Amino acid sequence: MAKAITKLNKSVPDPVEEQRQAIEQLMEMTADSRNALMETLEILQRLQEYGVLEALRAMLNQGHRVSALAIQQVNKPGTYNMIKNVFAMVEIMSALDLSGLGAMTGGVTKGIENASESLKTNEQINVWGLMKILKDPDVNAALTAGVSFLKGIGEHLRMQASEQASEAH
Repeated sequence: MAKAITKLNKSVPDPVEEQRQAIEQLMEMTADSRNALMETLEILQRLQEYGVLEALRAMLNQGHRVSALAIQQVNKPGTYNMIKNVFAMVEIMSALDLSGLGAMTGGVTKGIENASESLKTNEQINVWGLMKILKDPDVNAALTAGVSFLKGIGEHLRMQASEQASEAH
């Protein structure tokens, strides 16, 4: 017959040995994650240089004041509309074709430059000059794009109106 177990050998870890194992484990993890740690330290250094960490620490130390201020700002009458508009803009931006948008923004930038130059020269145009300018291929391309833009807006507005009318009936 087997003898009854009357004593359990419970191993109590040595605190010094536990600490040594923890340090070894940290060293291994540091070596394995060297690139990620280096990049993280670079980011932290830049944040420190720009004063972002100091500002973040101050915000954390004044957490109750910052949260109260944030709540005050959110409760202002115009804030709700602003937040709603930001979400609408994000939705619009996500639906845009970026290649077309790049071409349009480049055109707008060039147009602003040209308009600024014409303001400096104080040029004026008469009806005959306007007719002549309409034959310019660049002006014609801009007018065609503008009219196409307006046509797209009109199509969308007309479709929305017809949808709303059909929902009302």
